[in-house]
Parts: sequence; structure tokens; C-alpha cells
Amino acid sequence: MEDAQQEERVLHWLKKRGYTEVAKHYEEDQAHAAGGSAEEGNESEDSSVPSGAFTDERLLCKRIGEANQSALLFRSLRMSDPMLYHRNYNELQTWTCNALEAYKPELLTVAFPVFVHSYLKLVERGMIEAARAFLQTWGPDHAETYQLELRSLTAVQRPDQLTAGNGFVKRALTDKFVLRLCSISYRLLQSFLSDHNLLPIMEILNEQVHVVVEERPPMPRFQVVTFRNDGIAGGGGLPGGRGGGRRDSGSPVRGGRSQISHAFTVRWRATGLGESDVKDDSSRPPYNAPLFQKLEALAAKTRQEIAMGVADPGNPTVLMASLTNTYDGCTVARMTTDATQLAAGFHDRAVRVFRLAGEGPVGMENGNGSKLHSDGEEQAPEGPLIMRGHSQPVHGVSWAPEQQHLLSASSDGTVRLWDVAASRNVCVYRSPTDVPVWDVSFAPVGHYFASGSYDRVGRVWCTNRTQPVRLLVGHYSDVSCVAWHPNCSYIVTGSWDKTVRLWDLGSGRCFRLYSGHFGPVTALTVSPDGQFLAGAGLGGGQGNEDGVIRIWQVASGREVAVLRGHEGPVHRLNYSADGTVLASGGADMTVRTWDMNGDFASLMSSVSLAPQSTFHTKATPVLDVTFTKRNLLLASGPIMS
Repeated sequence: MEDAQQEERVLHWLKKRGYTEVAKHYEEDQAHAAGGSAEEGNESEDSSVPSGAFTDERLLCKRIGEANQSALLFRSLRMSDPMLYHRNYNELQTWTCNALEAYKPELLTVAFPVFVHSYLKLVERGMIEAARAFLQTWGPDHAETYQLELRSLTAVQRPDQLTAGNGFVKRALTDKFVLRLCSISYRLLQSFLSDHNLLPIMEILNEQVHVVVEERPPMPRFQVVTFRNDGIAGGGGLPGGRGGGRRDSGSPVRGGRSQISHAFTVRWRATGLGESDVKDDSSRPPYNAPLFQKLEALAAKTRQEIAMGVADPGNPTVLMASLTNTYDGCTVARMTTDATQLAAGFHDRAVRVFRLAGEGPVGMENGNGSKLHSDGEEQAPEGPLIMRGHSQPVHGVSWAPEQQHLLSASSDGTVRLWDVAASRNVCVYRSPTDVPVWDVSFAPVGHYFASGSYDRVGRVWCTNRTQPVRLLVGHYSDVSCVAWHPNCSYIVTGSWDKTVRLWDLGSGRCFRLYSGHFGPVTALTVSPDGQFLAGAGLGGGQGNEDGVIRIWQVASGREVAVLRGHEGPVHRLNYSADGTVLASGGADMTVRTWDMNGDFASLMSSVSLAPQSTFHTKATPVLDVTFTKRNLLLASGPIMS
């Protein structure tokens, strides 16, 4: 009697919610079950279901097992069918490829999370042959974009390897992918899933994916899917962000004609590419008044110097400094903005400083480029200043704003501060883990600097302390490059996990995550006005994608342009003083400039932008490009032997 009342309540709830088709099939199932029970000696309706008993997946409604006042979660009981995920994924891919062109880029992002968890579920259930066939059939579709992830999946071939798996598999099992869809793409997806009763895919989207629905036009280009990061703040005082986002209850995907509810809503939303709401900063700590007074004074001085006369950045003059006899040992080079000194790091653990203005060596001089002995006699020029102290190769160098001090980062796990004028090591900053440090960057006003290292952590340091003052934790692979926002309140980090993150210096929290690269991020820079971020990345094993530069709007996180032209990795990016031109230097032995003075709103529909000008070197990969305050473009690199 109680079972009959329970069935009646479920049927009434289905009809009340508008699930007429599900209610109809539910009634048919109950009638069929009642007849079967009479023939088999009043067998209990709740007896176990034999494997493969259902030939129509709609009959799974009978065995839901989970019903509440807000949702019904359909789970597949056809565990014995090794081809179920293969068929469902094939239907999803066929439908996506035949979708309207305007929505296809967004809908294509659904495939990878479904692919990953379909494979992992097959492995978990011991269907090894089916899992291997699934990976071989559908893996090539994702090889260009997710080559590193495919390698991680290939390494997991037994159920016991899931718990002892690599970093990506562990992340996939414990974290959730994030899918960002416009409202129309979302409705197309939910209609397709419900019409075709793809219950395994619904289950994956419920349990392993956060679906975020945004009221906006569809994205014109394919976006790389990333994991959810609960540490990303929802605005937090970033200009252009909107705080106060609410979290939805997260209703699951349903069968029939239901909707896929938001896994969580957008916690900030820009109203446009150039206009956005600004979060109230009344709750933030008081700003550093002396620091900002210094920044304002520097900005006024810079504007005055620029007004004295600048070159046209669109038609730049390039000063190229080539290092000879390096024997392919030069790893990094940085030139001062006054074009007087060039610092380079080498595999032989040394940092060398070359003087470009004059013939003499760097150090204490008498005014004409020659050093003085203690007895006052002049010493002939000796070449570059060589500073030794690192015990492993040097990977990063950075000049202080006053251009008298230099930072160097090395595989020995240390960052060293050098007094170039005195030719001595001033301080050693050692990370607790003693892992390689890949990059280092001085803040625009000095005193602070940031570093990125092998242990997946970015660190912020103060020159008068030997311990970091902030730890930037969130990347799940090496932090390969770091850059400062012009206002010194934010730091940008790039990683081998193919993402770029924006961090708040005051709290150490991640405020934005920028995705799109198919491989490790190799270079970063922020425009002088702080509105745009440029990042270069590798192609994830696909050579034709090496050296792609992506431009994002800092406030909204939206990708606004893709720059293609380099035929190899890009080592360095830099904006001109007025921010209208972006310069890039790479392993293809070219310096390229790009026009950044266009209307980015109109660029959203374009596939890519071509370089404004290209300068070829004879045999010198370009490791550094730097604009002076008057838009003279400085470049440097070693001549290949």
C-alpha cells in the first residue's frame, strides 16, 4: 500500500512539473511491472534488475532511486554495455559538428570533459578493451588542443592506476571542468540531450562539470576548457569587475524536457568590452598613499619626457644587439630602457653585463669608459662584467627601475640581487623548496619583485627581506613567466598548465583566469594603461600553433585578438610607451610589431591579425624586445654558432 502511494506521489509530481512524457513512460512501466509480478508469483517490484534487462533507456526512469522536491537525477544501469559511452559520445560529436556555425565553437567545448570522464568511467568499471578503443577512436580529435592531457590519460589503463594516477587525472577526478555557454548554446545543448536521452552524458555534466550560462553573444572562437578554481575571487576591487555574485543551488541535468541549471552563476560580468561596473572598494584596506604619490610623480615625469618628442611606434627604428661567441649558452637577455647596458644569463651559471654606450666595461669608471686602478692609472677595456654566484644555469634576469641593480633567477632555487656599479652580490633570496626559478621581474617602482618557479608557485618578494611576502598558489604546473600590472597592485603569471592568472598583491588571491593557449605560456606583458594583457604560448606539440599571441581584456577576461605570424616560440613581449604597438621577439629570428590601436570590439569576429612589420635577423634568435620612453625599439639575442 505504501509503495502504491509513493508511486502515486511521484507520478503527481512529474505531471505537476510538466514532465508529461516521463510521466507517461512511468505509468507504462508501472503497468508492465504489475503484470510481470502477477505472472512470476507476485515477485517484488524492487528486486534487483538483471544486467542488460532494459532495451530502452527511458525505462531507467523506473529505477531512478533519487527524487526530491527540486530534481530527478537519471543514472544509467546499463553497466554491462561497453559501447554505451562510445555511442553516446558519437551522437554528441555528430550533433556538434552539424550545429550552426555561430554556436559551434562554444558547443565544441562540451566534448572534451565528456571524453575524459567517459574514458575514466570505462577504466573504473574494468572495461579495458572498450576504454582503449574509445581513446584510440576519439583521442585524435583532441590531440591538437590537449596533447599533454591525452598523454596523461593514456598512462591510466587499469582501475588501480586511477588513485595513483598523474596530476591531470587526479585533478579530473577531484575537481570540475568549467563550461561557459551563452544562453542559446545552453538551450540547444539541453534540448539535444533530453531529446536523445543521453543519460551517461547528463550524469557527467551533473557530477563532473560546472555549466555557467551567460547572457551574451556566442564566442566566435574555440576556448580551451579549464578546471574550476574556487580560489578565483569575484571581482575583489579589480577595475571593471562586478562583485556580489550569487551561487545557484546547482540543480542537476534532468531527462525529459527539463533544463540544465547553472552549476554556478557568473560572479562578475562586464557590460561590454570597454564599459563595466566597478565594485565598491569601501571594504578594501587603505591604499598605500606614499607609493601612489611616487607613481603619480613618475607618471608625470614620463608624460613630460614623451611630450618632448617621440618616434612613431608604428614605424619603429630597431636597435639590435647581438651577442657573439656564446656557444649557444645564452638563455636570457634584458636591455635597460636607456639602451646603455645589456644583461644576459648563461648555462655556465654566470650573469654577464655588457655596456652598449661606449667602449669600456661596466663598473666604476672615470667618465670615458675606462676603469681606474687604485693608483689612478687607466685600465684598458676588458669586455663584459661577469658576475658569478649561482650554482646552476641562469634562466631569468630583470633590471631595477633605476638600472643600477639587477635580479637573476637560476635552477639552483635562488634569486640574487646584484649591485652592477659595485660588481657584487647584495642579497640571496632562496625559496624553501630549492626548485628551479624560471623567471623574475622587478615591480615598476622597484623594491618589490615577483618570481615563478618549478613548484607551481609564484612568489612576491621585498628586496629588504629574504623570505617571500606573498605566495601565489593556484597553477597546477610550473610558473614559467611573471609580469606586473602598471599600478603595482596586480601580478600576472603564466604557466605550463596553459593558463594565465591575475593576482591581487594585497590579498594574494587570484582574481582572473585567462585561457586559450594550447600549450605552455612563454611570455607576458600588460599594456601601459593596464587595460589589456598579452600572452604568448606554445602549440602543445603542434608546430603551427607555436608563437601564437593572445590579447585579453584585463577587466572582463575576454579574449579580444589572436596574433599569428611567428614560426616558433615567442621569448619576449613589450608594449610601446603609448600602448599603440606591441613588439614581439622569438626563436624564428624575427622582431615583429603589431598594431594595438584598433577597435577591439570589431576584432572579436576576426580569426587573427597579421603583424604590422617584421624585421629579420641573420642568425640571432631574439630573446628580448624593449621600447624606450620615446619608442626606440631595442632587441637582443645571441648569434647562433
